[in-house]
Amino acid sequence: MSKNTDAGSLKEYFSDFGEVVDSVVMTDRMTGETRGFGFITFQNFTDVQSCLKQPSHLVDKVQVGANSGITCEVQVLVVVPHVRYRY
Repeated sequence: MSKNTDAGSLKEYFSDFGEVVDSVVMTDRMTGETRGFGFITFQNFTDVQSCLKQPSHLVDKVQVGANSGITCEVQVLVVVPHVRYRY
């Protein structure tokens, strides 16, 4: 993710896919800089599924990927940098 991405811009982007109840950008405790990933919590699992249909997302001009996880009946989307491997 972009160093300029914060919880608000993350929530704003992913709100296009459904109701976002929480968004968090993980930061380094020492520097306060973003660690390059975050979490989105949707109200409904169907919103997570619609989001995952898109292979990558452009958040703050940076291409990111998304993975899902369900814990304690909360629908969470993990937003990570979209990595292209070169061989």
